[in-house]
Amino acid sequence: MLVVGGTGVTWFLGTLEGTLAGKPFLARVRYTRTWILDEEEGWRLIAAHVSPADRDTATGGWMAPPDRPLHATDQCT
Repeated sequence: MLVVGGTGVTWFLGTLEGTLAGKPFLARVRYTRTWILDEEEGWRLIAAHVSPADRDTATGGWMAPPDRPLHATDQCT
């Protein structure tokens, strides 16, 4: 989660596999979620987005190098 003040953003690029209405599915998707920190309730989801991702994006997306945390100034694509 990238956190700035009381706001956080999470994102995911991956493959989902399962069964829906008795039929198997396999889908490559991206999602983003925006959260706010409520002093009484904790983290609350305020916005979400999901969309199909092209198969050629299997190695795409952006991740922070493992040797440092994410920063608000990092560029995400």
